[in-house]
Amino acid sequence: MYEVSTMKSYQRALKTLASGNAYELTFYQSSVSKPKARVYMQAALHGAEIQGIAVIRHLQERLAQSDLPFDFKLLPLANPAAFDTKMGEYGYGRFDPRTGMNWNRGFVNLLSASDFFEAFECERFINTHAHLGYDQAIHVFEHALKERLDILVNASAGQPPETQLALILHQEALDADYIFDLHCDSISKPYLYTPQYLLNKRLLNFTAQHFITTPCRFSPCFNQAVFYPFWHFTEQWNRHTGETNVSPKKAFTYELGSKESYCSETAKTTLDGILNYVTNAHNPVSQAWWCTEDDYHRLRAPRGGIFELSCELGKVHLEKEDIGVLHTFPGQEASLPIAYEDTFIPLTVTASPVAHQGDELVKIMTRYQEVS
Repeated sequence: MYEVSTMKSYQRALKTLASGNAYELTFYQSSVSKPKARVYMQAALHGAEIQGIAVIRHLQERLAQSDLPFDFKLLPLANPAAFDTKMGEYGYGRFDPRTGMNWNRGFVNLLSASDFFEAFECERFINTHAHLGYDQAIHVFEHALKERLDILVNASAGQPPETQLALILHQEALDADYIFDLHCDSISKPYLYTPQYLLNKRLLNFTAQHFITTPCRFSPCFNQAVFYPFWHFTEQWNRHTGETNVSPKKAFTYELGSKESYCSETAKTTLDGILNYVTNAHNPVSQAWWCTEDDYHRLRAPRGGIFELSCELGKVHLEKEDIGVLHTFPGQEASLPIAYEDTFIPLTVTASPVAHQGDELVKIMTRYQEVS
C-alpha cells in the first residue's frame, strides 16, 4: 500500500501590476515514494473556463484521503490575469485584452531554432543514441528538450506576459507522463482532443463520449506543444530502427462542457473518468465517438441574424437534418435553415445567438466512428 501523501505548494511569479500587486502561479504537488507515473493537470488557462477548477479541487480532496500510486502536480488557476478580466458580468478570458491573442496559442515548438539555439536534429540525435534503446534514448531526449526550455524561460524576463506564461506552463508539464489541460467550450457537451496515437478503447474510461484526434504536426496550443516533439522523435526512431514504439506522452485537452459554469457533482464524475484512464481501470462508458481534427467542422453564419439551435448536442443526426435556424427581423429576408449534407454530431453552439456574417454558430463532428 502507498501512504497518503501530503500536498505541498510553491509559487512562480508572473508579473507585477501598476497598482503594485502581483500575479503568481500556485502549484500543488502530491508525491509518493515509488510513483507509477507523473500526472500534470491545469485549469482555467482561459479565464471563463472554470469547471476545471472544480475538478482539481475534488482531486486535491481525493489525494488527501486516498493512496493513489502516482505523483501529481496541479495548477487550479493557470492564468490569473485572464480569470480576473471581466466584460460586464462575463469573463473575457480566452484572449489577452491588450493584444487580442488567444492565451492558448503561444506555446513553442522545442524542435525549432530560436535566438539561443539551432533547430534540433532528431536524425543525428538518434544516430548517436540508438545504442541506448528507445526507453533510455527518449529520456535523454526529454532532458535535451528541458535544457532548451530552461534557456527560453531564463531569457523571458523582458518578454510579454503571455510569452512568459506559456513558457512556464510548458516547463512545469514537460516531464509528466499524463498531461491534462482542462478547458470548456461555448455551450457544449464534454469532449477531448487526443493525439492520434492514443486512439484505442482505453479512451472509454473517460466519462466524455466524444473525441477529436490530432495529427502529428505542431500546433502552438498547450497539449500539442507538449506531445509533438516526443511523437515526432518516436516516428523518426521507428523509421530508423524498424520498431513500433508509441510516444510515452498522454496529453489531452479536455473540454469539460460549457464555459461560465461550475458544478461540483459533475466535476466528481469527470474526475472518476480521468482517474480511471490514468489507472487503466477498464471501467468503460457504453459508447463513444471520434473523428479527426480535420473532420471537426465549424459552421459559420452565411449572413447576419439570430441563431436558434434545433438539434440536440452530442447526438447523431442524419444528413440535411436541421441544425438550427438563422432568424432575421420582420421585413427582412426569410429565416434561413442551417443544415449539413451528411450525418453529423453537434458538440458546441455559440454562447450568444446574435451572429454576424462569418461568426461561428456550431462545431460538428463529421465522418465520425465508434471508439473501439
